[in-house]
Amino acid sequence: MRPVAAGIDERLRFEGEGVSLEGHLDAPAAPAGGAIVCHPHPQYGGSMDNAVVVGVVAALRAAELATLRFNFRGVGQSGGRQTGGVDEVHDVEAAVAYMAGHYPGIPITLIGYSFGAAVALRAGSAGLPAVTSMVAIAPPVSMVDLGFLGECQLPVCFVAGEADAFCPRGDLEALAALVPRASVVWIADADHFFAGCEGRLAEPVRRCALEGHA
Repeated sequence: MRPVAAGIDERLRFEGEGVSLEGHLDAPAAPAGGAIVCHPHPQYGGSMDNAVVVGVVAALRAAELATLRFNFRGVGQSGGRQTGGVDEVHDVEAAVAYMAGHYPGIPITLIGYSFGAAVALRAGSAGLPAVTSMVAIAPPVSMVDLGFLGECQLPVCFVAGEADAFCPRGDLEALAALVPRASVVWIADADHFFAGCEGRLAEPVRRCALEGHA
């Protein structure tokens, strides 16, 4: 891995498990920590250029964190084929390895939105040495079994809209009660897509990421 002596803001490629992945690294010269941001479901137009993903990245970068957003396999210019969240776990692992290789020793937060949250949570729960915390934005708890989080020892911050039909309040709070180190932040008047609420979403995500690096 080449050292990064100055700030960087560029599209790039990195190698996953048998695939070449497209990403965007945005980082200061001396980041206080790192964040990997995973996009929503590609079957519904999700990519690393999703508005929620881009807004979250901007807030994290303003907090002096290195950020890496990327396209899962089969999305945009990333190679391979989509597998509905199975092999995408390896894409998250590759993104963590890429950032850890460029910035050895920095704490990394895994952040995902919707489908990306489910994938990030599974990858982080499997144990990645550089990952110190996770943030799940609007995890689709009504559609995906996330019960494995009951064994997760990392801090997990859930952020969801109060009007999210895919992440009902009762279901998310029941899940959070199973997670040893969980917190939940609700965004008033927001649904699953956070239209018009991106600014109010970005702040608690930034705060959770920084707390995970403390």
